[in-house]
Amino acid sequence: MKETTLKCRTLIAALVVTIVMSTAGLGIGRTSPAPASGHAVVQSAVAQEVEAQEVEAAEDAAEPVVTTIEMAADDLPVEAILAEEPIGFTYVEGTEKIVGFDATFFRTVDGIGLAVTLANGRTIVSTAPEPASRDRLVETAASFINGSMDKVASCEQHACNCVLYARCRVPSLPGPLNTHQQKLDIINHQFPRVGSVAVHNINTSGAGHVSVVTAVAIRTDGNLDVTVTEANYQSCRITSRTGTPSSLKIAGYFDPAYSSGQSHPTLGSASPSRLTATRQTFVTLSGTNFPTADAQVMIFGGSCMSWGSCVVPRSSLQNVTSTRLVVPLTLNTRGTFHVYVYSPSTGKTSQGRKLTVR
Repeated sequence: MKETTLKCRTLIAALVVTIVMSTAGLGIGRTSPAPASGHAVVQSAVAQEVEAQEVEAAEDAAEPVVTTIEMAADDLPVEAILAEEPIGFTYVEGTEKIVGFDATFFRTVDGIGLAVTLANGRTIVSTAPEPASRDRLVETAASFINGSMDKVASCEQHACNCVLYARCRVPSLPGPLNTHQQKLDIINHQFPRVGSVAVHNINTSGAGHVSVVTAVAIRTDGNLDVTVTEANYQSCRITSRTGTPSSLKIAGYFDPAYSSGQSHPTLGSASPSRLTATRQTFVTLSGTNFPTADAQVMIFGGSCMSWGSCVVPRSSLQNVTSTRLVVPLTLNTRGTFHVYVYSPSTGKTSQGRKLTVR
């Protein structure tokens, strides 16, 4: 099979995440928080926090996951054709260049799908349950083509083994990785970067599962959309999925920029997680391996939609330890945000925790 590459243009430009930097909506203050008054207030706050965590888990579980596979055109799960549109990208195979494939959006039993036919006759299909947008289908299909077809000749032979496929894509992936625990032990980062290996909480009593991160995008609520390409999630197939880290059951990542199993900041909770717009709130972040010397807190969501656009510096944080810190926040717009702990010296970042501003 020939080496293939794909260059995206026009509609597939959704893969290139361009985010407008803005610092609007985030204020920082230094005044002391008001003390809690009474045991009942504390119990009420705990109950609200538990309720907020349950709501967050339910929302993540409901997030539609996009699945992308290669299949024969005759096998498409088509209930009804929605539209046929030209996808403006260039596909190169050998010396042959073909521009402007037709992509067909179609309805499935429980959602929508997108089929893209390549020059070699292959059909790449993305499907997702409702509610799922066409843009996410396009993004996942294009990421699958970019992420796996460029090395298909050398890596598709490992379609029946997720570890061998991931190591083909990320040669520094350590081993052995025969059990789920061995896979957990290599985690060295909680924030996904393209080219890192995701470790999933799947088949936890057996071998577990890994995949390769091929795209990361910041969502409007400050959470992340992660696209992974993987082997043997569906038996002996190379497939791609897009979802939040929680919906994809990602426990963490092996980032080849760091040593296997190296310590990394982990954010377990943010309390309180419900804030009032324009009112300063002292939020306590709890976790492990916080960088005490240079810890920063980043906010994603609302107008804070790019890396580093809304940062609370180390000088504004209070009571910083390796497991806890207090950050004064004033968020001026209502909505959903996510908070992250970041170390500028190492580049390591925690996973995010949701903040709701009313």
